[in-house]
Amino acid sequence: MRFHEFKTEDNTDRGMNKYGLAARNKDGKFYSYKHGKLTGTFDNMSDLQKHQHDLIKDESIEEGADFYGYYKDPKDPEGKTMTYPDGMKFNIGHVSNVTARMILGSIGLEKDFENNPSHLIDDFIKATEAFLRINAQDKGSVEYENVKAVHDEANRFKDEHPEITHVGFN
Repeated sequence: MRFHEFKTEDNTDRGMNKYGLAARNKDGKFYSYKHGKLTGTFDNMSDLQKHQHDLIKDESIEEGADFYGYYKDPKDPEGKTMTYPDGMKFNIGHVSNVTARMILGSIGLEKDFENNPSHLIDDFIKATEAFLRINAQDKGSVEYENVKAVHDEANRFKDEHPEITHVGFN
């Protein structure tokens, strides 16, 4: 693990969270930024996540996301409101914004989940299936297991609640 202090780099394309944290994966290395300044370079996502957690552990801003399954609310005649089934269980716990962005980026979807709509469930499952197939040699890694978790959850949503048409982090 190498730290680079006080080096500033434009990270506007990475989308900072409420803490000013951002991350990117380039050439197999993970780079951590806080308020545009590089705070560390890591060989794996697990070390990056630990580092970013340590950066913000004393800050009180609530952040993070939950993985949901949605469908258009039949009570909304304009079809603009999404809802999820009553009594629906969610098996994936609350994750950090960094983790949600890394999962979405790993499967080739837009990482800025706060400002983008949810994804069609079938497209999401295809994207996760492709990632898992292509990266089978990385089974057991944090990235692989995170993608597998949302893949399994999306498939469970589809099996148990066929009315669900979309999934996403919220």
